[in-house]
Amino acid sequence: ALQVLDLENNRLTALPESFGNLAALELLDLENNRLTALPESFGNLAALQQLRLPNNLLTALPESFGNLAALQQLELNDNRLTALPNTLFELDLQTISYDGNPLTSFQKQQFNYHFNPKVFKREALVGAAIAAVVVCAVALIQYWPSFQPLEEL
Repeated sequence: ALQVLDLENNRLTALPESFGNLAALELLDLENNRLTALPESFGNLAALQQLRLPNNLLTALPESFGNLAALQQLELNDNRLTALPNTLFELDLQTISYDGNPLTSFQKQQFNYHFNPKVFKREALVGAAIAAVVVCAVALIQYWPSFQPLEEL
């Protein structure tokens, strides 16, 4: 049975619904094509461990992605994705890359928190520290004129 399929740089614009019948497929490389969508049957690729989809024209992913239980590495860079299906949270991915897509900052934070919690927690702590400094600075500026010098005891 077919386990590795490299279709990189083939100017593909679509995949047939029957693509999901490649049940033994473990590595699929579809980088640098012109895919705008993937068939819903993609979720049937039960053995798929590595999926490379950078540099396509994808605007959405099928909800069936949540069925890809064996998937460990997912590359989605440089597409036109405005949202990612919540079913991705059901996967135990080791790596996911999605830079170069017009995702909302909220969705990027969701994925960082879920797939890379150490980075998210560090960024959240830095953000909280900066916010605290700003609040203190504003309070100091606001109340500075009312401060009275302490008299010597």
